[in-house]
Amino acid sequence: MPTSQATALREPPRTVPPWLALAAGVLPLIGFVVFLLVPYYVNDLDRLPLSEVASGLHDPKDLWPRNEPGLARFFDLGGMLTVMFGAVIAALGVFASLHGLVAEWRTSGAARKTLWIVGATSAAAMLGLGLSPVGGALYAWWLD
Repeated sequence: MPTSQATALREPPRTVPPWLALAAGVLPLIGFVVFLLVPYYVNDLDRLPLSEVASGLHDPKDLWPRNEPGLARFFDLGGMLTVMFGAVIAALGVFASLHGLVAEWRTSGAARKTLWIVGATSAAAMLGLGLSPVGGALYAWWLD
């Protein structure tokens, strides 16, 4: 079989849609910022050593927003989902974005490439935050 026919019969690579890869990168990062970082700064925990934040001396149930009746359930659920699934979803977002970008580099337009690049970058930022000393202390603080 000539090479031109073999190329024509080959299936295009299967990739995740770029909007899904973008969501897998951006949503965990937004969750980390809203449910962990904002309460950390609002409650002035950033002025304390990270070891004290992670030690459990400042119970998050006694601090804003979890001591507010209207916000407590929302922040409990959002924080729980972020802590449990954020890093896994972000890791999948990095792999899906990079796979889509590499597999369809020649055939996709600038908009699709941009979505994959933003998805990979935001997912990598989420993983970097989660693996940092601040991220580790915030996870320990939230799980207290």
